[in-house]
Amino acid sequence: MMIPRTVAQELTPMLSWFPVVSVTGPRQSGKSTLIKNMLPDYEYVNLEDETTRISAIDDPVGFIRSHGAKLIIDEAQHAPGLFSQIQVAADERGGMGQYVLSGSQNFLMEKRIRPISGGARGHASTAAPLA
Repeated sequence: MMIPRTVAQELTPMLSWFPVVSVTGPRQSGKSTLIKNMLPDYEYVNLEDETTRISAIDDPVGFIRSHGAKLIIDEAQHAPGLFSQIQVAADERGGMGQYVLSGSQNFLMEKRIRPISGGARGHASTAAPLA
């Protein structure tokens, strides 16, 4: 049974307002479970997986092109090179709710990552881990 989370109420409208939505929070706070349960029709990739992470780092263009427009990228901070390609793909495809980026670090604040789609992204943050 999933525990209702406030962030779930924020995520749904953001998907209709922004092409890219990010969800951040501490490790083990339920981000992945929440997103996968809320968005069962989205493809899910986890960059904690070494093979997936290497693919994303080595060829960000090919990585994004090999996936559909409804994509969850978990632990996105592990491949910061993806962000510019996500911006390009989101702009080319158009439409809202294309990508959901999740991470345990607030990767949006890191200086090495440019704003996506001119700042056109929504952001939700999970609370502390559930006991």
